[in-house]
Amino acid sequence: MPVDILNSDTKKTDRLNLFESAVIAGILVGLGLQLYLLFTQKINWDEFYYLAQIYDYQRGGLSQPLQTFQVYLFGWLPLLGGTEIEKIIVARMFMWMFEVGTLFFIYSITRRFVSRNAALITVLAYISSGVVLIHGTSFRVDPIAAFAMMFCLYVLICSRLSFGNLLSFSIVAAIGALITVKIIFFAPALIGAALWRVSNEPAPYKTLSRLALTAVATFIWYGLLYWYHLSAMPLADTAVAQAKMSAAFTTTLISEGLFPRADALRQGLDLSRIQGLMLFLGAGISLLDYARQKIKPSTLIMLFVLASPLLSLIFYRNAFPYFLPFIFPPAMVLAGYFVDRIKTMRLATAALCLLMVAGAFSVTLSRKNENMAVQRTTIEMVHRIFKQPVNYIDRNSMISSFPKQGFFMSSWGYKNYLEKGEALYAQALKDKVTPLLIINSPLLENAVGQNSFQPRATLLQDDIKVLRENFIPHWGFIWVAGKKIAANITPQDFKVLTPGTYRVEADRPVEIDGKTYVPGSTLKLVRGNHSVSATAATTLTLRWGDNLFKPDTQAPLKPLFTGF
Repeated sequence: MPVDILNSDTKKTDRLNLFESAVIAGILVGLGLQLYLLFTQKINWDEFYYLAQIYDYQRGGLSQPLQTFQVYLFGWLPLLGGTEIEKIIVARMFMWMFEVGTLFFIYSITRRFVSRNAALITVLAYISSGVVLIHGTSFRVDPIAAFAMMFCLYVLICSRLSFGNLLSFSIVAAIGALITVKIIFFAPALIGAALWRVSNEPAPYKTLSRLALTAVATFIWYGLLYWYHLSAMPLADTAVAQAKMSAAFTTTLISEGLFPRADALRQGLDLSRIQGLMLFLGAGISLLDYARQKIKPSTLIMLFVLASPLLSLIFYRNAFPYFLPFIFPPAMVLAGYFVDRIKTMRLATAALCLLMVAGAFSVTLSRKNENMAVQRTTIEMVHRIFKQPVNYIDRNSMISSFPKQGFFMSSWGYKNYLEKGEALYAQALKDKVTPLLIINSPLLENAVGQNSFQPRATLLQDDIKVLRENFIPHWGFIWVAGKKIAANITPQDFKVLTPGTYRVEADRPVEIDGKTYVPGSTLKLVRGNHSVSATAATTLTLRWGDNLFKPDTQAPLKPLFTGF
């Protein structure tokens, strides 16, 4: 980043007063609470998936060139020690640093329109917001994309339009687009900021031409970086990628009517009621001030242009709670405008800040749970059972360092799975040796008969059958390839889809493929049909692996995943 990027044109005033120092202390408290949460808060399912993409790329198995450029930014994570949990915590720390940068941009942009006091309180409002505390440092695309877009807005609104700054803009914008197409929601804000800057420059045509060249440079950088990314992926299929993006557009933008995630929006506002009210009041007061001719039309337009990314909540299907910290930063200028209008009401402003800090503590305490302990224990146990990576099946690539088979079991992924109508898991077991199954989804619980209620969604019947017949419980949520057979004196056939060494578990000797095996012995079984009989009725369990480790400790009973 060029040195002069820090030399903004914002208004300069004297040293901080006592109240402003207290607000900064509140901001630091919010950052500290969030730092605590990133170490203790449960890992969400798509954080594991995000990490798995890095492993998939490094083993040559990634085939999606779009929205995966982060594999370069975090390609060093697999080199770290520890399990997936530790790697995600380290990645969250980097997301926290991205968010610190986002806070700086929120302050600087807001400062262009309001007092320093109000701009600082705006930063406090953002960092103390419940949804930001919880999701602002998640290992997802959103914190990086929020940083990138706020950086670009900062360049347009606050910085000198030097060559270095505009070059930085083009590179950051290109990388942001390669990481996620969601940055398109910021397009109106970026265009509006560019036009506002042109209209306020003494040489508007010169400024317009420089910004136009910057836009061209952004597309060039995007093309070059995309070409590099594509050339480094031997399995990349651009036609499939484009088809997926087209399907994504249909699914995420126009398939479910208006406010498709109204429930998530309500949840987010419940966690950030004061901040939501500040935005609403800021919008209302600015309109009233315009009617009273207390605000310039260009300023009013800019306030609402910066809030325009919020319009995505009207139609974007995936506007889950973690989406809000990504989409809200530029809109915080409205909250700043509200604070600026009440800044003479010292007691009210102080009370507002105290309430926001108190809310941050309340949200932090409410996130205390045992899910991360359950996740950590299960993952550590998988790595003790399987010393080397094996193919496995689960919801979301929870064992990110192992190659996962099947689809990412999000609502969107499940919809695509049903539309294709292909028994993915039946095919996976035929194609690859897949000895591990993690029961971390209601779909998988139902497939192996673990649900005690009638599920709303199920896998295809062929997939249910193949999972139920070819995996057995091992420890907790960990299942392994195996068979449970009611053997007797009459020979019966059984089919093996996962070849390898199996351990015999029974209360008497059994005969398999014409050879007798005593309990505890092992045998090799190839993929295909086999026969079994016993001298008397017995329950035979064939467990994949040569005496797989199985702990004596009680397996966790709490779920691996809950809601956001």
